[in-house]
Amino acid sequence: MGDTLIGNAGNDTIRGALGSDVLNGGGGNDLIQAGGGNDLVFGGGSRDTLSGGAGDDTINGQGGVDTIDGDGDDDTLIWQVGASSDNFSGTEGFDELIVQGTSANNKLTVSESLAGNIQISDNTYQITATSSVTRITIDAASGNDRVTIEDVRGANGVLMVVNGQNGGDTIDASGADLGDVRLLVNGGDGNDTIIGSDNDDLLRGDAGNDNIDGGAGDDTIVGGANHDSLAGGDGNDEITGGTENDTIVGGDGNDLLDGEDGHDRLTGELGDDTLLGSAGNDVLNGSAGDDLLEGSDGRDTLLGGTGDDMLDGGVDDDSLNGQNGDDVLAGRHGNDTINGDSGDDVVNGGDGHDTINGGSGDDILGGHDGNDRINAGGGNDTLVGGDGHDTLLGGAGSDVAAGGDGDDFINGNGSTDVIAGNEGTDSLGSNLTSEIDEAFQLSSSILDLLDQV
Repeated sequence: MGDTLIGNAGNDTIRGALGSDVLNGGGGNDLIQAGGGNDLVFGGGSRDTLSGGAGDDTINGQGGVDTIDGDGDDDTLIWQVGASSDNFSGTEGFDELIVQGTSANNKLTVSESLAGNIQISDNTYQITATSSVTRITIDAASGNDRVTIEDVRGANGVLMVVNGQNGGDTIDASGADLGDVRLLVNGGDGNDTIIGSDNDDLLRGDAGNDNIDGGAGDDTIVGGANHDSLAGGDGNDEITGGTENDTIVGGDGNDLLDGEDGHDRLTGELGDDTLLGSAGNDVLNGSAGDDLLEGSDGRDTLLGGTGDDMLDGGVDDDSLNGQNGDDVLAGRHGNDTINGDSGDDVVNGGDGHDTINGGSGDDILGGHDGNDRINAGGGNDTLVGGDGHDTLLGGAGSDVAAGGDGDDFINGNGSTDVIAGNEGTDSLGSNLTSEIDEAFQLSSSILDLLDQV
């Protein structure tokens, strides 16, 4: 048990004991020393000097210009925007400063006042936290708030948490050098704009149609509910869209993009990226670099871009386009359309009735299950129909066409080709320079390669 001590309008000196006390200075310039125990301290409305002492204390300076020392153990200072200008030092333990906004549209600036000290200002009053403070939490409250974070590289080991809460908030740390300060932003409800720093930030949009840009650094970005626009910027970023239809751009670096629910549009840009469509009818564009694209559920469109890419359509009827580079494309389930485009590509249509176009390059094209249509295009290609009644069209190069099981139609299209019908009743096109070679067997290396796709 503790005591409750309340001062009057004068300049009071109040000292707590070993219990968990409630100490309130009231009016006047007060000196409060909480002593031992987990105490609750209120300064009152004037220039107070407040000391927490031993124990985990919660201190609220209230009005006036206060000097506050948490002293030993884990202390919390609560500072209300617009109430006063205070100075807070933690001395020992894990000390936290909580900044509470008002229901108005708050405008707060976070900066470095002296070496290692962080100052938060509302353009009229400010709170200064010394380097001993280990966590700063800004609760913007309701309203359309703006929090601007400037360079604070002199503050070591501080976790800065900004909670936008309700309203359409702007939280901007663009270009800020935070040094060893870690930044965590929760947008809260409302349509928020969040811009990260040059450090490795954790940025969450939460509910609302949010616009988030990670900036430089290896950032973790989560859009949350509703329709979000998310950009990683420079660095190796991890970006998750959340529910509904999101637009995600990785930027420079080797990024991991996950659309999750909704019909999402993902673009890797520079770097070797991993793009996961998850649920919904998604558009995945690897762009530059050697990328991995997985459509998963839904009718997805996958674009490899430049580089040697791996494309996996997943479930449903997908469109896979390798574009430039030596790509590996797997349709998986559904009736897929697969275009190898340029480069030496390996394609496995998977289940379903697939349409496969090799494009230029020396391609290995396998239909697998289903009644597939395989068009080799340019280059010296290998066509494998697999199970089902397939159509194999050789193209301009010297191709190998193996129908597999089923009643297949094979046309070499005039070049010097090797034709193998395998099981079933097969028919040949009129534009052939060779007959079916019933003894021909594909090499085990080609079959193994298709099985691995």
